[in-house]
Amino acid sequence: MPDCIYALVDPRSNEIRYVGKTNQKLDYRLTQHVHRATHTKSNQHMLNWLRELLEKDMIPEVSVLEVLSPGMDWQARERFWIAHGIAEDWPLTNMTEGGEGIVNPSAELRQARSKRMMGNPGGSGYRNNAKLTAEDVDAIRTEYARGSISYKELAQRYGVHYSTIGYVVQHKTWTTI
Repeated sequence: MPDCIYALVDPRSNEIRYVGKTNQKLDYRLTQHVHRATHTKSNQHMLNWLRELLEKDMIPEVSVLEVLSPGMDWQARERFWIAHGIAEDWPLTNMTEGGEGIVNPSAELRQARSKRMMGNPGGSGYRNNAKLTAEDVDAIRTEYARGSISYKELAQRYGVHYSTIGYVVQHKTWTTI
């Protein structure tokens, strides 16, 4: 199969949730994503979304956004489609701008991602499907800074995994607070 830019589409909402590049058959590429979601503990947003679907006995649809001609700059085309999706307010789970290896997303991508993650654009701190509130995050950071409580103890208190507490404390999540 020629290289293509593809989308994973949520069967519940028909929204594009992920943009990627492949030179494999689309059903095989989807199988790879499902395998990663079911056989790893990676906390990637896309894999968590897939796990949510799989728990409901659903799988995403895969569709081709663009078939690439030989020699085309696939990295640029993948970045184009992700940027296009952001501009169109697709609820993408992509964590980079695309093009493989871009680890520092632009301020625009971070801001768009933050807006998508927030339950309301007014910034009240509510996030869809979040177990923590903005108030919880402040309390967790304050308590941990005092030095008298561990990630594990905080996790038990707030009903989340200890790695979630680590991400909160280290400002890897809830970065706008």
